[in-house]
Amino acid sequence: MTVQGLAEGFSRSRAVALLRYTLIIAIAYLLLVEHKFSSLPTSLIVLIVAALASNVMMARLPARITDSTAFYAGIVLGDTLWITASLLISGLFHAEFFYLYFFILLLAAIGESLGLIVVGAVVVCTAYV
Repeated sequence: MTVQGLAEGFSRSRAVALLRYTLIIAIAYLLLVEHKFSSLPTSLIVLIVAALASNVMMARLPARITDSTAFYAGIVLGDTLWITASLLISGLFHAEFFYLYFFILLLAAIGESLGLIVVGAVVVCTAYV
């Protein structure tokens, strides 16, 4: 299968959902590692569960809702808020980690195809390094 064939069979909302799952897992792992794998505060667990639930609900929304730019802007804003809250509550606000995932999520939200998202993510990651 070619990259273009993969990109055509991969909807924008599905690409964002997969990137958000990666983001949620990365944030949860960071929090667990920094807390030395001890139990997290309840407020952090609630934020992570809410982020996972929002991703599941996003997959169930009709295309007429998920295809709008305003919807993706709301996703970026919501993710920015819950990630910032998680890092502030835990006392682990490392700007480099936050910025990298935020820019990748932003690229996914504004990208028109999977190919453009991948190219944009590579450019942002390269510029970051």
